[in-house]
Amino acid sequence: MAHQDDTTMVSKDKHHGSGNGEGSGYGRFFAMIGTSTVAMFGLMYLNTYALDHIFFSQTRMWMALYMGGMMAVVMLAFMLGMYSNRKMNIAIFAGAAIAFAAGVYLVRSQDTVGDIAWMKAMIPHHSIAILTSERANLSDPRVRELCPAGQKTRWLLKRKGFEIDDRLFRERPEVDAFKKEFDVPTTPQVWIEGKRVGGYDALRQKLTDYDPDTTTYKPVLYLFAVAAATALALSIGFLGAITWQTLGWFISVSMILLGMQKLRDIESFTTMFLNYDLLARKWVPYAYVYPWVETGAGILMTGMLLTPLAAPAALFVATIGAISVFKAVYIDKRELKCACVGGNSNVPLGFVSLSENLMMMGMAIVMLVLMIV
Repeated sequence: MAHQDDTTMVSKDKHHGSGNGEGSGYGRFFAMIGTSTVAMFGLMYLNTYALDHIFFSQTRMWMALYMGGMMAVVMLAFMLGMYSNRKMNIAIFAGAAIAFAAGVYLVRSQDTVGDIAWMKAMIPHHSIAILTSERANLSDPRVRELCPAGQKTRWLLKRKGFEIDDRLFRERPEVDAFKKEFDVPTTPQVWIEGKRVGGYDALRQKLTDYDPDTTTYKPVLYLFAVAAATALALSIGFLGAITWQTLGWFISVSMILLGMQKLRDIESFTTMFLNYDLLARKWVPYAYVYPWVETGAGILMTGMLLTPLAAPAALFVATIGAISVFKAVYIDKRELKCACVGGNSNVPLGFVSLSENLMMMGMAIVMLVLMIV
C-alpha cells in the first residue's frame, strides 16, 4: 500500500513539474514551438512546382512567425495544467502575442521586402500557379480555358436549369474585338433569350437574391456562431460543463475574431470607422490602434491573464464605441455601415454593433470587480 502511494506521488510530481523538472518541461515546450515554426516555414514550399523554384521568402517567414505565436497561445492554453509557473506562463502569452502582432504587421506592411527579396519570393509564389495548372485533374478541355468567373457562371446557370451554349474565344484578338463591340470590360458575358445580362455579378443578381448594395447581418452572425461554438468546446473540454465562463469565452473569442477582421484590411476599416467613432474623428491614430487593442484584450481575457491591463483597455474602447454608435444611430439618425467586421462590409451600424460594445463593457466590468473582490 505504501509502495502504491509512493508511486502515485512520484507520478503527480512528474506530471505537474517542480524544480528542475518544471524548467525542463518549459524547455521542451519552447523546443516544440520553435521546431513547429521552422517546420511550418518549410511546409509552405511543398506546393511549389519544382525544387529549383524554391527561394527564401520573407513573407513566408513572417507568416511562420505569427503562426508560431498563435500556436504557443493555443497549446499553452490547452496544457496549463501541466505548466504551473504563473509568471512564466504570462511571459509566454505576452511573448507569443508580440510575435503574432509583429508577424502580422510585417506580412501586411512588407516593410522589410526590397527589390531583390521581392523577385526571389515571386518565384515560389508563381510556381504554385504552375503546379495547379499543370497537374489539376480536369477532364473537360473547355474548363481549362475558363477563368474563375466563367466557371462560376457555368455552375450557376446549370444549377438554375439553363442549357448552355458556349462560345469560346481561341485567340486574344477575338477577346479584344468582343469587348470593343459590346463595350464591356470583362468576359464572360451572358445572354438569356437573346438579351445580354452581363457578367457573373449581373447574372447572380438576376438569378438569385444577391444585391451588392443590400445591408446584411450575415457576416457578424457567422462570426458570433463560430465564437459560440469555440466557447462551448472550451467549456466542455476543460470544465466539463457550460458555466458563466462559457459566456466570458464567447465574448473574448468574439473580440479576437472581430479584431482580426479589422486587421485584415486596416485601411478600409479605418475609413469606415472614422465615419462615426467620436475619438477617432478627433485623433485619427486611434482608428489604427483600436483593432490591436480589441484583439490583444480578447487574447488576454481568453487566457484570463493580465486582467489589470486587459479589462481597462477593453472597457475604454468599448465605452467609446457604445457612445459613438448610440449617437450616430439613435441620436443623429444616420444610416451607416458598420466597421465591426472590417472595411467594405455591408453590415449596418446599429443594434448589433451596440450589443458588441455593451458585451465588451460588461465582461470588462465583471473582471475588474472579481479582481478587486
